[in-house]
Amino acid sequence: MSRASQRRAAFSMFKLILGAVLAGAAIWGGIELYMLWRHAPQTLADPTKASPLRTVTTRTNGVLTPEWVEDTLSIPRGSTLIGLDLAALKNRLLAHGQISNAILIRQYPDTLAITIEERTPVTRILVEEHGVRRLDYLVARDGTVYPGINYDPAMINALPWLDGVPLNRLPDADAYEPVNKAGIESVSDLFMTALTAAPELGRAFTIVSLERFDADGIITVQSRQADRIYFATRGTDDFFSQLARLDYILAQTRLRSEGRPLRSVDLALGRQVPIVFQPPPPPQTHAPARRAAASTAPATPARETQTQPPTFRPSTLDNIEAAPAPAPAASRRYAPTRPASQPSQTQPQIIFHL
Repeated sequence: MSRASQRRAAFSMFKLILGAVLAGAAIWGGIELYMLWRHAPQTLADPTKASPLRTVTTRTNGVLTPEWVEDTLSIPRGSTLIGLDLAALKNRLLAHGQISNAILIRQYPDTLAITIEERTPVTRILVEEHGVRRLDYLVARDGTVYPGINYDPAMINALPWLDGVPLNRLPDADAYEPVNKAGIESVSDLFMTALTAAPELGRAFTIVSLERFDADGIITVQSRQADRIYFATRGTDDFFSQLARLDYILAQTRLRSEGRPLRSVDLALGRQVPIVFQPPPPPQTHAPARRAAASTAPATPARETQTQPPTFRPSTLDNIEAAPAPAPAASRRYAPTRPASQPSQTQPQIIFHL
């Protein structure tokens, strides 16, 4: 046998022995893993006992702090990264209404990365518990009611209060059912449009009511500039057009109404906008002067003075087409602005044709 043939035979034998050793090692390893899984599965569930969790990183689009997140999660000291129950930790975060979504990711060897998406408040709501305890809650665009955490007080105080919605507590939970989602979305659109297009009007909103939203699609706003402002959500005019009319009407009435505040502005009727002024204060009556004791003038019996109801002078606005007030629809009734027993009094109502 030549030397080359001997080398080939030796190399073949070496490969055979190496293959047998590797096959034996694989079989032995498989048997060990099977026995370990059969008798000590907890060892397989936590193979990184030497690498405990060291870092928790938090990213959010809102105002929650990393300290608040860590306190809420309450991860025991010495926990390992692979031993964390991410689903349970996520549920702890989502239990707070301020958080709309949370993503938890393991970053080996020892970091837990958390990304949080927070809700943005649209309005405030006053919650009264047991008739005594009152709490200020916030309402997000999707109707979620939650107690705000770490918000700027100035920002919260600028939000209008919400009225005209039922508030029900969730069973077996320290939370409340979401309120009218469609209505809150419309309120959010109205408020954001006002703050963008006419900040002075938006900042003057104090109370927003959804009492007539389901039936008529109307949002009622109480403002520092008028007691009642009615906005339509089902008509052809968007909020921008209605706010433009409101801004024009307020500017005109400030010039023509002799300082009387507005009681209501109904923007829900389209281009015809009825407005009602607050009644003027009653005239002041002065006590009659005392007669001199030595007066020789014949005494005349005192006549009772009867205060006449105030009259309202029609306001004339420039560049506005005068037209009679439209007759209200049969399904909508409005309270009279003056008693029916005095038909001669001028109604404190002006119809704007814009």
